[in-house]
Amino acid sequence: MKEILKWIDANRAWIFDGVGVLLISAFIGLIVKLWNKEKKSDNNQTQTGGDDSVNIQAGRDIRITHQKEGSNARQKDSKKR
Repeated sequence: MKEILKWIDANRAWIFDGVGVLLISAFIGLIVKLWNKEKKSDNNQTQTGGDDSVNIQAGRDIRITHQKEGSNARQKDSKKR
């Protein structure tokens, strides 16, 4: 660890110059990209539907409510009046 700190101290002008920042940023970006590539799952979704079918596909949670055919909030409100 001491050798690394000595090297940084001896080369601080070059490291914090534009070229050094570019190289350090590229190196960190490459590490982050490789790290994230390992974490990604191969969770691919496929969907096939037939005639007269309703197909719903979601990546996470979905809430489906079903009303009887022909009923909706407007019809319910008109009956109350």
